[in-house]
Amino acid sequence: METRFRKCMGRDNRRIHRFYVRLGLLWAGLALGLMLIGDGQALAHRLLVLVVEGQGIIQVVYEGGIPARRALVTVHYLDGGISEGYVDGDGYFPVTDLWSVARIEADDGLGHRVSQDFSRETEHRVPVWLRVVAGLIILLGMALLFRGYQSGAGTNRT
Repeated sequence: METRFRKCMGRDNRRIHRFYVRLGLLWAGLALGLMLIGDGQALAHRLLVLVVEGQGIIQVVYEGGIPARRALVTVHYLDGGISEGYVDGDGYFPVTDLWSVARIEADDGLGHRVSQDFSRETEHRVPVWLRVVAGLIILLGMALLFRGYQSGAGTNRT
């Protein structure tokens, strides 16, 4: 049974309608994929906190190894104490006792922030290979959806 909408639409209007339906499904699929795969961090140029072994200092760098020269560092200790200050020109910040650090936060003032919790043992993060496989499965599912929609579009349902 055809609806009144289908009867009054011409052949070209149906193609346009199908195009926008597919475009909407594509955008919805991409948004869903990004929500499922993404872990909330910007991976292209993120800020990192590195502990320099045996020297009692930390270094705040961007992902490519470039020092964050403008970063404000806040160190939270296990006993509740807080130490705060700016890094030097090479991104280094001295820490009085690395063994009693609970959390280190760094903010470069340009929108990059990092908070590293040292009181936890493990970091739960989705592996890259799993994110790639999930993305491919989503894309394959969308392709199958379009293929099924396309094969059913030419049939006459009376």
